[in-house]
Amino acid sequence: ALQADPHVVAAALYDLNGELFARYPASLPPELFPSAVGETGYRFVDSYLTGFQPVMQRDHRLGALYLKYDSGAILHEWIWGSVRLALGVMAVILLVAYLMSRLMQRQISQPIVGLAETAKAISDRKDYSVRAPLLGTDELGKLTTAFNQMLDQIEQLNREQEQKVIDRTAQLAAANVELERSRADTRSLFDSLPGLFLVLTPEFNVVTGSDAYFAATMIKRGEVTGRNMFDIFPDNPDDPSKGSVNVRASLERVLRTGKPDTMAIQKYDVRRPDGVYEERYWSPVNTPLSDAQGRLRYIIHRVEDVTEFMKQKREKAAGGASEDFKVRLEQMEAEIYQSSQRVQAANEQLQTANRELEAFSDSVSHDLRGPVRHVDGFTSLLQKHVGSS
Repeated sequence: ALQADPHVVAAALYDLNGELFARYPASLPPELFPSAVGETGYRFVDSYLTGFQPVMQRDHRLGALYLKYDSGAILHEWIWGSVRLALGVMAVILLVAYLMSRLMQRQISQPIVGLAETAKAISDRKDYSVRAPLLGTDELGKLTTAFNQMLDQIEQLNREQEQKVIDRTAQLAAANVELERSRADTRSLFDSLPGLFLVLTPEFNVVTGSDAYFAATMIKRGEVTGRNMFDIFPDNPDDPSKGSVNVRASLERVLRTGKPDTMAIQKYDVRRPDGVYEERYWSPVNTPLSDAQGRLRYIIHRVEDVTEFMKQKREKAAGGASEDFKVRLEQMEAEIYQSSQRVQAANEQLQTANRELEAFSDSVSHDLRGPVRHVDGFTSLLQKHVGSS
């Protein structure tokens, strides 16, 4: 029986007198066993568990049994058994944790991932029709429902805002069309004026002119727009009068004083398309044209071609003019005066039309500035709200 237990390294049976009766294993010498029976009980000695226990037959004590166990082997087996048990428990715990994580993933991870993917899609594509999938009715499900409701509101606001932008854009386009039409009417009115007009910038560059002016100076409208006046009309190199000097001085006086400047009759020859200069005399008036703030924007260079009048007057001064010629000369002077009066009236009409055009432009700009500012502000607020969400 003792051989069946490998942890028993020694055992002995003592009689009632305390004498060694039998020993295990039999090969061990008696000196290795206790010489007398000790106290009943077990105790550790080195790495062994030793002790005595009585041998009883009913109520009579027959002797004592001595046992000696190898506690190191027992401890080793206990440790390895505990380790195996711990590993088994850990494996069971990990398996349970894995199963629980798989079970909880649908309830926790997937709703959060769905919210994150929905938010990223909205941020990347600006598509507010995307909705997060609803995977439950717990707290995360309530959060998903609230998130989708917020997207519904944002999408509705976005549609309304887009419609407002479309409406404002249509209004602005209509206003621009009306403005362009008014400008076209003004340009057409100016181009068809009977007088000789040229519109200059403060740098003396040509903006436009009347058809009569371009016909009188033998130049084409498309060839002079944007060019400097004195590059277009150079002085006659064979004429010492240098009419450009006087015209430039008059224009500079208009810039300096902001008031109209009427010049005396100027000799300013015109170069024909063939390059030959043709003698011309002009009666110029330079008038400033200011905006609503009083800043000078343009100069109206108005002239009257008095070449025939000067030639006739020169012939009259040379003598020998007939009575009929004198009558014709007086008629020409009257026609020049009447023409200058018509030109003055046309100039006033042009200034009135320009003021009306500027007032209309200011009104359109003021009416559209407020709605466009509201649209920009609401768009910025909407972008901030989406970014924070």
